[in-house]
Amino acid sequence: MFRSKIYLIICVMASIAIHAQSSEISVPQQHIEWRNQKGNFYSPFDKRGAYSKAIIELSISGKLSGDFFVGFELHGTDMKRTLSHASNQELTYFLTSQTNTNQYLLDWPMVSSPENIISFSLDGKQHTIKRFPIYMWIDPGQNVSTHTFNGELVVNVYQGKYNDGGQPEKIATGKIGVTVKVSDDIQISLGNDQFNRLSEFNVSFEELKKGEVILYDVFVNSYDSYVLTFYSKGKGHLTHHIDQVKTKIPYQITLDNQPILFDEFGTAKQPIEKDGKAEKKQHKIKLILGSAAHAFKGEYSDRLTLRASPKN
Repeated sequence: MFRSKIYLIICVMASIAIHAQSSEISVPQQHIEWRNQKGNFYSPFDKRGAYSKAIIELSISGKLSGDFFVGFELHGTDMKRTLSHASNQELTYFLTSQTNTNQYLLDWPMVSSPENIISFSLDGKQHTIKRFPIYMWIDPGQNVSTHTFNGELVVNVYQGKYNDGGQPEKIATGKIGVTVKVSDDIQISLGNDQFNRLSEFNVSFEELKKGEVILYDVFVNSYDSYVLTFYSKGKGHLTHHIDQVKTKIPYQITLDNQPILFDEFGTAKQPIEKDGKAEKKQHKIKLILGSAAHAFKGEYSDRLTLRASPKN
C-alpha cells in the first residue's frame, strides 16, 4: 500500500514536470507585411512569381531539452492559403521553409517531409527566443484590384519528432497576422508588350509638311480606372536640334480621337474609366503636324513622356 502511494506521487510529479516544460514555449504576437525581394508590393502584372522572407519567433522561458517542430494550419485540404478584402476578392499565396523547394509548410497530420515543418532541438540551456525564416510566395497574374489583403497564420508547436510514429503533443499555438498590399503601379507600353511604369519616346516627322500624321498604339495594364498623363518637353511643339535656333513647329495630339491640350508646363491629363474586369486596354494616339512654313532647315523633334497612374 505504501509503495502504491509513492508510485502515485511520482506519476503526478512527472506529469506536472512535463506540463511545466510544455508551457515554457509560446508564440508571441507577430505580423508579416509582404514585400518582394526588391522591397516592392505585389503587382498582378509581374511576369514572374515572387517571395517575401519573414522571420518567425518563438518565446522560450526556462531550460528545455528535446526535439520540437512547428506546423502551419491550412484553411482546407488543398495547399493554397488565401487573404481577403472587403470587396470579396481573394489573394492566394503559399508558404515554404526554403526558396528552392516545391514542398509547402503544413501542419500535423499532413506532414510527409521534413520540409513541411520547421524542426528544432533544445539542449537544456537557457533560451529566450528561437527564430527561423519562412518564405511567402505569391503567383503572378492574380486578377485583384489595388487593395490591402489581410489574413492570419495559425502556428502550432509540437514536442517530439513528426515521424516518431505516435501522436505528437501540441504544446503551444498562436496566430500571426499577414498583410499584402497590391501595388497601385499601372503599366504602360507603346506598341508592344514590354510593359513599364512609363513610356518615353521622341517625336519627329519624316516630312515637315502641315497635316503629316504619326500613329501610335498604347496599351495599359490596369484593373481599375486610371489617368494618362502626357508630358511634352517642347510643350506641344517640335524644337530645332540646335538650341540656338528658337523656331518651334506646333503639333496636335489626340487620344482616341479626343484632343489633348497641354498646360503652360507642357502637361496634359486624361482620365480613363474602367469596370475592373478587362486587364489590358488599347488606346490610339495620333500626332498631327501643324504649319512648318516658317521653319529653318534642320531636324525638329520633341520628347514625350506618357505615364499611367491610379485615378484618385
